[in-house]
Amino acid sequence: TLPKDQQAEHAHGVITRGLGVVEKMLEKCAGKFCVGDQVTLADCCLIPQLGNAYRFAVDLSPFPLIQAVEANANSLDAFRQAHWTQQPDCPPELRNNSA
Repeated sequence: TLPKDQQAEHAHGVITRGLGVVEKMLEKCAGKFCVGDQVTLADCCLIPQLGNAYRFAVDLSPFPLIQAVEANANSLDAFRQAHWTQQPDCPPELRNNSA
């Protein structure tokens, strides 16, 4: 286990590297979503991970395909309703009423 003062930096690096790998994979298969123009399990796995990217202030600008997939997913009610800030156990101060 890393010391507490190193955890955020470590998470930032791991997330950035992971998203770089995903971006490279999406170059070969992305459409509106991760694999073509229909939602797949890949989208259901990617979108929640972006919550961690935001949590650790990862710059997503180097990942335009990921950003496009996220925008398309967030245009769907199912993804907006599944967002962690919309869940009944989300603390009120973290709730996002606009999602």
